[in-house]
Amino acid sequence: MITIISIGFVTLVATNCGDNIMTNREITFPDSNVSYQNHVQPFLNIKCAYRGCHSAEDMKDGRNMTDYFNLFSTANLGLILPGKPEESRIIQIMRGNPMHRGTFEFPAGYFSQNNINGMVVWIKEGAKFN
Repeated sequence: MITIISIGFVTLVATNCGDNIMTNREITFPDSNVSYQNHVQPFLNIKCAYRGCHSAEDMKDGRNMTDYFNLFSTANLGLILPGKPEESRIIQIMRGNPMHRGTFEFPAGYFSQNNINGMVVWIKEGAKFN
């Protein structure tokens, strides 16, 4: 009985935030001309906007990160400030200052340096819907 409960608990925890935490899928950002559709949203889908976290269904902390227009909604105010990556909350959170406030604590290396640089470049380039 305890084994069944333990297996159920482990399964629940492992699936709480979808398969994204358990996989090594990675988006590689270019050094310039970062595309929202080809780089940013696929990256967000893998790292942030999935079941149990910032999806349209769950919206942890009221944040829906599933599409461009939601990234700039009132709930996400300050998350992305076009042209100002250092002031954008998403960059600060990706760098760990401030820490992510959710129930999921990012493991070391969750965001690669390429992820951070790519998001910085996209925001510097105006955070365009391209």
